[in-house]
Amino acid sequence: MEAITITDEYLTELRERFEKWADFLNMGFGLVAFTFALACLGTKTPVVNAWFSIAVLSFVRYKGSHLFPAEILRLRKLAKVDEKARVLLKGLESEFLSVKTAVTTYPIFLIGYVLLGAIAFSPVLSKVIPGLGTYVGI
Repeated sequence: MEAITITDEYLTELRERFEKWADFLNMGFGLVAFTFALACLGTKTPVVNAWFSIAVLSFVRYKGSHLFPAEILRLRKLAKVDEKARVLLKGLESEFLSVKTAVTTYPIFLIGYVLLGAIAFSPVLSKVIPGLGTYVGI
């Protein structure tokens, strides 16, 4: 594997790739998940329809996987043998893939996916969150 050379151009390219990934997660995935979740609530079987929606979203996610920065995948392999790659990977994961980043950078994705997931798992979750069953209509 090729050695890592960290330059301003390299970091700028990574930031641009993560911006494209964030756009896909928010607008391509999160917005669709949110729309599906609301649509499921308007049906007689929201739980079943939420599972169908998750199946469709899995395909959307698969089709958008090429937008995830391939450099992260390369660094994950390289980090097993290269300390410089390991440090760079930890920094990139901290900046672009942390929980804080998910909340601040991918909010539409989180809202849509969590809502759809809550509907899909509502028969189980309603035991812990009683109001959820009423919201979903089960």
